[in-house]
Amino acid sequence: MVRPASSSSHALIGGLIGSALVSSDRVKWEGVVSHVLVSMVISPLIGLVPGYLFMLAVLWVFRRANVHRAPTLLSTPGFVR
Repeated sequence: MVRPASSSSHALIGGLIGSALVSSDRVKWEGVVSHVLVSMVISPLIGLVPGYLFMLAVLWVFRRANVHRAPTLLSTPGFVR
């Protein structure tokens, strides 16, 4: 049995529009666009920018790290035999 994909954002939007259709004879599309669709576009951008800046900060901190040299057990500080 093949199931269709289900997205929580699609379910949320469908539920909002469906309940608006049941409660009245028309959907106020201005409210849907201004509140729901705009926030669906803006919120990923708000998360993307700080994430990108954090990634740049991590790359800058480790810019001089030697990625080809793995630490050995004996060279680890605090190793007790």
